[in-house]
Amino acid sequence: MELLRFVYKNFCENKRLLIFIIMGNFLTFVLALVVPYLNGFYFNIVIYTPSKEKIIKFGCLIVGLGVITTMLTYCFNIYKTKVQSQLVFKTMNEIIRCVQYSDYSESSKFNPSYLHQKINIDANKIWSFVFDNIISSVFQSLTIIGVIIAIGKINKKIS
Repeated sequence: MELLRFVYKNFCENKRLLIFIIMGNFLTFVLALVVPYLNGFYFNIVIYTPSKEKIIKFGCLIVGLGVITTMLTYCFNIYKTKVQSQLVFKTMNEIIRCVQYSDYSESSKFNPSYLHQKINIDANKIWSFVFDNIISSVFQSLTIIGVIIAIGKINKKIS
């Protein structure tokens, strides 16, 4: 239970950063979702529009969106890794501080290298779980809502 409180406390301290990561992932996903729709629209323009200028402009738009999506995905993944690393180091620092203030007879039972490696692995696993499962589930919920809205708008436009 203490672990959940610790994760929640750190989550609340970094709430803006984590919400920024979730929204960034959502934005890149929506852009990646729009590109196939635009590709289909592009083929309609190629087939039904004789104007080369319109075709080239629309093709450049699709390429530009693809490049922007790739760059945003890269930036948000780098930012996510940075935030996750900061949280892991903060967690390791907190665990080491707890070990320092613990009873010497308890901590002397373990080899210091083993203890350090175990702290490192545990801190990584804690935050990997939070990012890969908890934050990811929030992102997936937003994605489902976004996909339903996009499909609804496409169906409304078609009918």
